[in-house]
Amino acid sequence: MITFFRRTLSNPIILGLLGLVLIAFIVTGVGDPFGGPVGGGSNVARVGKANISDLTVRRQLDRNLAVARQDNPQIDAQSFVRSPEFDMLIDQLVFGEAMEQWGEKIGITASPRMVDGEIASIQAFQLAGKFDQTTYEAALARQKMTDRELRDGLHGDIIRRQLLVPVSAAAYVPKALARPYAALLLEERQGSIGLVPSALFVDKAPPTDADVEAYYRANTARYRIPERRVLRYALFGPAQARAAEPSAADIQKYYAANRANYAGAETRKLSQIVLPSQQEAQALVKRARAGEGFEKIASERGFSASDIALGEQTKTAFSSATAPAVADAAFAAAKGGVTDPVQSDFGWHIVRVDDVLTRAGKSLAEASAEIAETLRKQKREEAMADLVARIEDGIAEGKSFADTVTAEKLTMVTTPAIVANGRTPDDPAWQAPAELAALLKPGFELGAEDDPVVEDLHDGNYALLQVGQVIAAAPAPLARIKQMVTLDLMRSRASEKAAKAAADILAKIKAGMPMAKAFADAKMPPVQSAGGKRMDLARQQQVPPPLAMMFTMAEGSARRLTAPNDQGFFIVRLDKVIQGDIAKEPGLLTATQAQFSRLLGEEYATQFARAVARDIGVKRDDKAIKRLRDELGGATPAAE
Repeated sequence: MITFFRRTLSNPIILGLLGLVLIAFIVTGVGDPFGGPVGGGSNVARVGKANISDLTVRRQLDRNLAVARQDNPQIDAQSFVRSPEFDMLIDQLVFGEAMEQWGEKIGITASPRMVDGEIASIQAFQLAGKFDQTTYEAALARQKMTDRELRDGLHGDIIRRQLLVPVSAAAYVPKALARPYAALLLEERQGSIGLVPSALFVDKAPPTDADVEAYYRANTARYRIPERRVLRYALFGPAQARAAEPSAADIQKYYAANRANYAGAETRKLSQIVLPSQQEAQALVKRARAGEGFEKIASERGFSASDIALGEQTKTAFSSATAPAVADAAFAAAKGGVTDPVQSDFGWHIVRVDDVLTRAGKSLAEASAEIAETLRKQKREEAMADLVARIEDGIAEGKSFADTVTAEKLTMVTTPAIVANGRTPDDPAWQAPAELAALLKPGFELGAEDDPVVEDLHDGNYALLQVGQVIAAAPAPLARIKQMVTLDLMRSRASEKAAKAAADILAKIKAGMPMAKAFADAKMPPVQSAGGKRMDLARQQQVPPPLAMMFTMAEGSARRLTAPNDQGFFIVRLDKVIQGDIAKEPGLLTATQAQFSRLLGEEYATQFARAVARDIGVKRDDKAIKRLRDELGGATPAAE
């Protein structure tokens, strides 16, 4: 019950359908935790007249994982794939495509103007609160997405929202239904909790060697060390690329090829009002030219000063954001002037020129230092690319790791036998070098006989990587962990004795003995009073297990609960249940009603999406889905 009430807008299928494409821009730097698409030629489902490809799944999976990592940065990509989240992702893509086709089938669409408005409203594309073309292009590049792909995706998002929002918004839960659940949140429970600690039952004499060996054999899985690997790598970067310095001729040639960048340029500070009709726009221009304040006129139409202020604009950028004719008019007007109305896809534009700014040009001498640094960077990148290509070509021709390191004068690093997280069971104090973090995933994906590979460390540096040795997973030798096994055996025996003592105490309590006396007679720590309201527990991030169990018990009952980490056993007794009075908390009833309505709306939307998918027709390729899951999750595909 507590878990149910702690849910928020939580249906991941519907949440995804309302913004499948926008997930890409909720976070930045999504990256590719699955190593990028391999092939991308197979389909996992057929939806109506369209296919859902494995490449589409991979891309959306990367984005969903990046969003999930906002809450849990440590989430493992492979575990994510093997979880129900993967199936929900397939549902999102299938239902999303089905709803887009169904919407178009019944005449619901999204105009280019609506898509433009959607793009302009995305914060990831804005600079200082305004849409910025350069920021837009950079954001698309980070997500490896084209302008057409984004527009197509937003077109589908808009159609789906037009279908789903009315369906979910119609949900309503009456107060009569919400009242008993709201009252349950106010319910209060009082009881007692006692602990029977295992530490009180630890034998003073250590177990015999034979006992330790027998316990070790019976629990070998507990002491199993995961697969370990010895990795060999050599770092290389700009220092090894040895790029040449740009010459005076190089600088002069670059200046001549990019002369327009060093010529003088004009930018303008602009303000703009966009109206739906030419007649309204002409009336506004007449008033502005008669001396009325531009901001005052805009405020009468519902625009604030920040709404109309565009800031400093180049003609190219302003033309891309509006239309070439609008930009021509704005850059032809004098400072302080107001343009005639000019039409674009957004409406009729009236632009005021707030200021005209001129940037002075630069001569070759003035630009030389800047150009030299640009060319220096280019030459470093070219030299780096040549070095990477030379190393990769050598490996393809059969050159060994050692020969490559020697030929390129690199320094080889050999790790101890490490597990996938970069630690070594043989030496817990060993600290992994910082660069090793980026090499663990590829290092544990390579085979023992695979050729060396070049890995990009994404900081301008690279590493030549090879697996030196693979040590299969196996239990640690008893001789090395004998002390640990001995302590585990002693704790296990103490836990068994504590369990028996707890069972005896529980039996006495159930027979009618007061809980405090039963614990005192057994020489256990004193019993503690505990309790609270369901609502208070619902607000806690972590509820103590014995307190949570108290809210699942019948009044007057007692139960035993195992304490975590073999610490012992809790005895929990529920003494009293105090019913809540919702009349004292009318706001809680309203909140519960609203939350239930929201959850019901999600359920309506989910069922509607499933019905649409049935109408459009969906055929899933379960074998292809399983192959993709196995590949992304790191499993070995079964032979067919």
